[in-house]
Amino acid sequence: SPGFLGTDVSLVKELSASIYLLGFEHGYSILRNDSVIFHQVLSAPGRTSTRPISGATDGNGKHYIAAQDMGVGEVHPDYSVTWFDSNNAQIVCVNYLKDTLWAMDRFGTLYYLKEHKLVSKAFVDAYPRSISKEQNGSLLIGTRNGLKSIVGSKVFHLPIPLDFSLKEVYCTFIYNGQLLVGTEGGLATIRNGIIERSVAPGLRMERPVYAAVLSPDGIWLGTDNGIYLLLDSVARHFDEQDGLLGWEVNRGAFIKDRSDRLVIGTSKGVSFHDPLHPETSELQFRPAIKSIRQGYNMLPLSQAINLSTRESQLTIGMQVLSFSSNPIELRYRMVGYQDTWQSHSISPQREVT
Repeated sequence: SPGFLGTDVSLVKELSASIYLLGFEHGYSILRNDSVIFHQVLSAPGRTSTRPISGATDGNGKHYIAAQDMGVGEVHPDYSVTWFDSNNAQIVCVNYLKDTLWAMDRFGTLYYLKEHKLVSKAFVDAYPRSISKEQNGSLLIGTRNGLKSIVGSKVFHLPIPLDFSLKEVYCTFIYNGQLLVGTEGGLATIRNGIIERSVAPGLRMERPVYAAVLSPDGIWLGTDNGIYLLLDSVARHFDEQDGLLGWEVNRGAFIKDRSDRLVIGTSKGVSFHDPLHPETSELQFRPAIKSIRQGYNMLPLSQAINLSTRESQLTIGMQVLSFSSNPIELRYRMVGYQDTWQSHSISPQREVT
């Protein structure tokens, strides 16, 4: 299905086993295994930015998404969404912490959900990227202009780092009891209240870190250059050459699901990977058509293709939704022209003519 190949996936939210909500530019799709079973366009008068970019799940298993001009909504079992009253605030991130659903708008106002309405709590005066929680229970807000801490309704601004490349904060997470920060300049830590570049063995990364996932085999980082696994002082890199759909990982679209599989949304689609069992047969999704080309012209995937008598070649690009460190065999057959399957096993992505 072209619905999740070649598409900028801004959000991945696991709803139940093997069922995921994928956010796109003007709506979302529900993916079950390797098939789209539901799609919803998000639109309303005067609301132009409706891309879902953040999601959360509360203590009762209810799911929520933030979709900018649409605000915050609850995802129902039939995959529809009820939007809460947000007073036209453009919500850019949401999280469920301390028994409360928190949300932030693009100008830096922090809200909490009460009786299906967003109520303002504090103001950080910066474009927010993430909401998380410190070990002492205070809220941490990653912004374009540093890291903010909120205790009650009071906002504390951590000093702007001397290294300006660390100023834009995308995510925070705790690893081995240490608070780590994903920034535009790479992985950082906090020393004496100041954000500094991480120099610890095995915790060094100097590419933008948009998202982080902790798993039994190490720390997975989503960057502008694919994903990295930090393990035993070594950074192992995966990108399109390994079958990953796209290079740039979106910060709301990189998760570990309940089966410990990684689900990675990028600017070009979504991929699955089981880091502990890369050869598991259930991960071998059906191949999908990624592109069709006639000469130098790219043809639409959703329309019938008519060739003239002078046009005898089509180039078809195929892609699977899973990737591993080993090549995945793709087989193809032209119905009516070939009786046997033709095999290619050079890489997870292959063009055939």
